[in-house]
Amino acid sequence: MAHYNYLPDSISTALFEDRRKPGGSKQYTANIFGEIVGQAHGTYIGAQGNHFIGNDPTKPKLLDDYTKTKCTIVIGCPSFPSVAVLDLFYNQICTLSSICDADKEEEDRAGTDVIPKEMVKALRNGGELDAITLTGPPLYMVMKKDKTSTNDNSFASPAKRNLKKRNFASTKNNDSGDPLNDILPDGSASKTLAFPTDQQIFAGAEYDHRLMPDFGGPVFAMKKAKLIQPQWTNIKNELIVPWKNYDSLRLGTLVVATVCFEVFVMSPKSASEPVRKIYHATITSLRVIAESDVIITLS
Repeated sequence: MAHYNYLPDSISTALFEDRRKPGGSKQYTANIFGEIVGQAHGTYIGAQGNHFIGNDPTKPKLLDDYTKTKCTIVIGCPSFPSVAVLDLFYNQICTLSSICDADKEEEDRAGTDVIPKEMVKALRNGGELDAITLTGPPLYMVMKKDKTSTNDNSFASPAKRNLKKRNFASTKNNDSGDPLNDILPDGSASKTLAFPTDQQIFAGAEYDHRLMPDFGGPVFAMKKAKLIQPQWTNIKNELIVPWKNYDSLRLGTLVVATVCFEVFVMSPKSASEPVRKIYHATITSLRVIAESDVIITLS
């Protein structure tokens, strides 16, 4: 599967502004705003993210250490918008749709058969395009770090300080138990589930994946993967920890996200099959600008 990003000069449409900095080109980014809609429309912010378990719930596709599941947030036009806000949101739809339109012109000239999965969608079957799918970074990752490094910011349960002096004479007696048990930390310490302190919460921090409130069940087969803190903040500009997604990013919440644009190209298995393209508006940062009072329940 091929993958590429859009640079400012690679999008041939007047709807995009060239944002190249002096000295070179960088990936195109944009700010997008909208109101979060529910899971029925594709918002997945729980422990499974957007992981597809398959059509047979009795034999689900497992979510393991290397499954790149991500949160997806679908946004629509804010409720009770002014004419100006309505127009601004509609223009966002037009701009994002133009990316696929520009690609389609090239594909038609080349005679390439492509089935795209776009960033924009209709909330009602057969309706007009009126929503945008935002894709978060990987929800879990196995971090590749030098374990000998002293600059390790990963969150882990502290070792038990259960040191105690031993009677020298007792070491000569083969009494039950290894005297080293007096100084070795309990093996269960690493299995203890604890929430991180404020100092251990920062963008990119690694948490125990079991902290997600809906974690558990036959789908999950993770062992080493860590839950990763994204650059998502609430109305107070505080980081939203992933286990509070359901509360902080509930239906009706108004957000502004900085995104970059990516496309994943899945080559066909045979010449008779079409190419598949998956377009992503990938979130690099997100901020809540208006909270929602919709009541949420977790079953």
